[in-house]
Amino acid sequence: MSRQGWAWLLPTFGMGLAQAVQAPADVGRVPFVVAGLLAGAGWQLLYRRDLAERLTFPAVAVSIAVGVTLVSGEEIALGDRTVSAESVLLYAGGVLVALVLTERWLRRAAPEPSPAPAPR
Repeated sequence: MSRQGWAWLLPTFGMGLAQAVQAPADVGRVPFVVAGLLAGAGWQLLYRRDLAERLTFPAVAVSIAVGVTLVSGEEIALGDRTVSAESVLLYAGGVLVALVLTERWLRRAAPEPSPAPAPR
């Protein structure tokens, strides 16, 4: 499968999709987990990359945010009060879990490379 450069949009818009499903259906936080899992799996399937390479920028961004929060002593508050911090964490966790599990699945599904012939 060719790499799809637009695949990063899946986790970007997945949160909005989860919000749209949760509000009218009143199903708790389940849509955030499901949307996170689907977005993460789709992202890895459509644009496969090394997970360390892919997650370096988000890890640095979160580290800076946590560091600033710890130094300032302020409570972590999201700009959008319609989404709880727990829902965001469930969504992000779903994306992360799906990225890792999808990569594991892709590695198992890939054919074993044939050993190189020994030099004479």
